[in-house]
Amino acid sequence: MRFRKPSPSMAVALAALVMATTGTAVAATVKFARNAGAVDHKSAVSASSGKTKAAGKLVATRAKGADTGKFANRFLAHVPYTTTFSKGADVTDNAQGSSITLSKTRLGTLAASCGDQRAATGVEDPKVTFTFANGTGDSVNFARETGSGGTQVVSVAKGAQAAFTVLNSNTFRVQVEARGVDSIFEGQVRQDGAASATARCVFVGHTETVTP
Repeated sequence: MRFRKPSPSMAVALAALVMATTGTAVAATVKFARNAGAVDHKSAVSASSGKTKAAGKLVATRAKGADTGKFANRFLAHVPYTTTFSKGADVTDNAQGSSITLSKTRLGTLAASCGDQRAATGVEDPKVTFTFANGTGDSVNFARETGSGGTQVVSVAKGAQAAFTVLNSNTFRVQVEARGVDSIFEGQVRQDGAASATARCVFVGHTETVTP
């Protein structure tokens, strides 16, 4: 059986077929390489990425720090960012006491000091003064209440503070709002050792910040 040499037109057609097939294979290989590790053709961005860069993509969990293995809060819609606090301070006889930072949020800082409300030397009676320092570039709406019924709603200017005092063990709630962002500080203050020489204040609670 004799095989005839392909005609010039057949040779050109065969060459074109080989080139087309090779090009498809190369394109498929490049596409596969570009999507290696992707899920449903979506690649992940790091937890430190901004929301604009992460839009429409997968987001990785944090690789280190206190939140290792967790998603960054800014990628979770309508979920409050929550922290807790638990601190204590001894009463300094006949003195106000140093300020202790309880919680910081994007709207400002809540702090407290443990003072002595009894003038007698050697006999202490705790009192707590809470302060909220506005940390924004504008005024914020400030509201506070205690379990005994004391309520206050004011505007706190840029760089200013709001303060209130709790004379006995009690609960408290502070709510701050600015441009749709809400920070809520809620907890209790326990005052131990009243009418003794070793009085003490204890602050425990949690903070939630909700963004639009």
